[in-house]
Amino acid sequence: MYVLSLLYYYLGSVRVIFSLYYAVGWVLIFSKERIKRVEFLTLLFVFLYVIVKVFQTGSFVAPLLYIRLYWGFIFLYFLCRRFKLKDPASFFIICAVLTIVEYIAIRVNLSIKDILLNYDGTFDRQVEYLGLIGGVHSFGANRTVTGSLMLAAYIFFDTRKEYYSPKIKYLMLFSSFICFSGTSFILMVVYFLYKKSKSKIIIILLPLLAVGVFFLQSIWTRIQWKYIEIIYIYKSKQIMDNFEFLTENFLSLLFGTAKIVTNSLEVESYGMLVGDFSFLDFFLRNGLIGLIFFIYFVYSNVNKNNFIVIVFLLISTLHYHVIFSFPGQMFFAYFLSLTEDSYQEQKLV
Repeated sequence: MYVLSLLYYYLGSVRVIFSLYYAVGWVLIFSKERIKRVEFLTLLFVFLYVIVKVFQTGSFVAPLLYIRLYWGFIFLYFLCRRFKLKDPASFFIICAVLTIVEYIAIRVNLSIKDILLNYDGTFDRQVEYLGLIGGVHSFGANRTVTGSLMLAAYIFFDTRKEYYSPKIKYLMLFSSFICFSGTSFILMVVYFLYKKSKSKIIIILLPLLAVGVFFLQSIWTRIQWKYIEIIYIYKSKQIMDNFEFLTENFLSLLFGTAKIVTNSLEVESYGMLVGDFSFLDFFLRNGLIGLIFFIYFVYSNVNKNNFIVIVFLLISTLHYHVIFSFPGQMFFAYFLSLTEDSYQEQKLV
């Protein structure tokens, strides 16, 4: 199940078969004799959300697709709780190796990306302009998605050193690095600074970091201050231009708007409102009730073992759809499903 999830963006339209994962996860909510509070509230929220969205859109299919996009991780969460990943090291190693192999293959023969369905027409220019630092899409179909997910895997292994060989985490770190995502690169630096925040070595690391960024700016535009400033202005404008949709009426404020900027060609009333700002789009689509339930569900499943990796996944989603992509939903669901007892069941690898 976990390994197959890596194929999602390689399958094109055939990936609709992965809807079975959501269906099984939904059934598993009812599989217990006693339903816990978080499970009951999940059922209640999904029911209310679908009813409201059917009323707003006049469609039954569109609300199901919105549920799959924004809330797919909760069904995968119940799937992960039922079918536990007994050998996390092997799964994440496959993720890393797949990313590394794809990166090398495209550098050897660029035409390979024309066969792979996880690439779009913009990647050619990316490689031609940046060459080796042009990144790789891999299983996330996006440099930032894959880079952030592999960084999360690195953090997972790095924070549980007593259960895993230290060699594994460096494979995760390398696979994240070769995605050359500005978001994952910044988060990588933040994590390293966080680790060393109480050490005297931070006094040396900060000047070295500043020098490194200064020299990298000339070849990597995404870490230039000008680029960051442009992104900030762009995001601020997105908030100002779209927030009115959320406050147009009481129902939109509670459950999100039904407005669409880019409508899907296949499904009426389903489409994009805000691009490249995933949590803003999430808030606009799900409203205050959706935001509160999201916080509640995540908070209910966070513990000292998965806290850091969950936080970094959430931060990485501020820009691109990291936890809303299908592989991202699987990663997010897996980390949320971990309990303090989960680690005791795993052997040192």
